[in-house]
Amino acid sequence: MRYFRTAFLVMMIAGAPLPFGSVTPAGVTLLGAAVIVAFMAFVSNDRARQRLAAAWLPIVALLGVGFLGCVQAAPAIGHWLGRRVDDLALVEVRAERTTALSVAPDLSLEAAVGWGFVALLVAIGVMAGSEGRLRPWLLGSAVASAGFQAMYGWRRLVVGHGEIWSRAVSGPVGRLRGTFVNSDHLALMLEISLGVLVGWSWWAWRRSRTEPRAERQALLVLPPLVLWLATWVALVATGSRAGLAAGVVGVVVQTAVLGGRRRWYLPVALAAGLLALGVGLAKSGPSTGWGRQLETPMYLVLNSHRFAVWGPALELWREAPLVGTGLGTFAEVFPRVQPTALVESRWDQAHNDPLELLVTGGLVAVGLLLVALVAVVRRALRVFSSELPTTTRATALAALAALPSVAVHECFDFGLTIPSNTLWFTVLLGLGVSSPAATEAGESPLRKRLSTDDPLGSRGDEGGVRSVGRSL
Repeated sequence: MRYFRTAFLVMMIAGAPLPFGSVTPAGVTLLGAAVIVAFMAFVSNDRARQRLAAAWLPIVALLGVGFLGCVQAAPAIGHWLGRRVDDLALVEVRAERTTALSVAPDLSLEAAVGWGFVALLVAIGVMAGSEGRLRPWLLGSAVASAGFQAMYGWRRLVVGHGEIWSRAVSGPVGRLRGTFVNSDHLALMLEISLGVLVGWSWWAWRRSRTEPRAERQALLVLPPLVLWLATWVALVATGSRAGLAAGVVGVVVQTAVLGGRRRWYLPVALAAGLLALGVGLAKSGPSTGWGRQLETPMYLVLNSHRFAVWGPALELWREAPLVGTGLGTFAEVFPRVQPTALVESRWDQAHNDPLELLVTGGLVAVGLLLVALVAVVRRALRVFSSELPTTTRATALAALAALPSVAVHECFDFGLTIPSNTLWFTVLLGLGVSSPAATEAGESPLRKRLSTDDPLGSRGDEGGVRSVGRSL
């Protein structure tokens, strides 16, 4: 049964990006049904279910955001709080009079269901971590799926047309996008893959130190490093400015964590090298999309329409600062404050997910999300800094490595609204915080690591039974 559960989740991870990122109605429905089946399969196992106790806070916080959407859509609660839709003087929203907190209760209920599925995915990742030997299969499926996206997208670039699965799809032709309609959404998927490859590289490096033969060491270390570099090239080929910036920030944070205080120059040198590589590829790449990051001067980028949305969106938030206008209602409320320069297009998204959540869910939703993220980071740091098996610690590192890039990218895009990207990221976070409860007792090994002067100092056995600071 455990192999069935893992095989089913592997197929979900690998297959979710294929049908246009699962954004079609059929893709969303199929993926939602698969999530329910996977959750039921894992929760039926006692050992897997016990893992939820260690990660209950982020799951409950995410469920809290979904519950907020239900509260916003409930007319009785809106009447009790004494607020009406008319108070916002909204344009082109629901014609009928309603007392709900949300300007579009049906959209808020739909968004609430989506947040519920996000919580389920994190729970699935936590329970899937109960089988340590099966973690590489789950993470390997993500790397293999990203590789397929890059190869499929490269073939589309060579052919030079915009068809995906023999269907004409609008979008950039000269940019790598795989089976996604939007290249920026593929960029986010590749950033998550880079985090997974960082965890794999760290695991391979630790294993290689126990191998006496140089060729076996190379066989362990080279594959993840080569795949990491290939994924970085694919990220540049997407032509995503947000993706490139997020990738560089992610690498700096990752290198700073692994390099230690005495090796502060490592993240600076690596970031400079990656920027130079990105600029070189952008200028000499075989496709026009490769140079997109350098075509527009920075001052024009900062004055683009995407940034012009932020000011009016903050005006909307000030009108409903606590609970927002209703989850999923940004497209309904933004026309009221939409600048004249932006009236020619409809803004269904704010191109800034944290800001959009602030507008539609208020401080309550943002606070709950921050609670979930802080809990995930603290738990993943504790797992990574523990004396658990290397595979478990490498998974925690993969989750931590993906977080900075995703956080930066989502401030300029809405890639996590794509179901397949949400699946990848949330399951990875769940895997990263999944571990036995043994690390809860006693002094946190993280404090020992932070107090160590030479984080790259000594060697020890592969199982990690040593000072965590010296094991890095």
